Amino acid sequence: MPANNQAETTLLGFGVPTSQLTAELSNNVFSITFNGQPSLTYALEVSTNLVDWTALEPQVCPPTGIIKVVLPVATDGAGRFYRSVRVLQP
Repeated sequence: MPANNQAETTLLGFGVPTSQLTAELSNNVFSITFNGQPSLTYALEVSTNLVDWTALEPQVCPPTGIIKVVLPVATDGAGRFYRSVRVLQP
């Protein structure tokens, strides 16, 4: 460990892909696609302020590792932020 108040961090991936989230609006249909590890459960979360998040219906990631969520097109003019999170099972 360095003696100058710096920290060293090592990140390990363990074969899990980095999540990428892609949004698409086509023919008045809004969809979000993200990747995960097959057989694990993920939820898409939505926020209008980046502080308060609401989870949408959790989904088990299929063997392809790609989850696609189709959402209604927002008509209220409010900006929305989305993130994918892994849902831990009790």
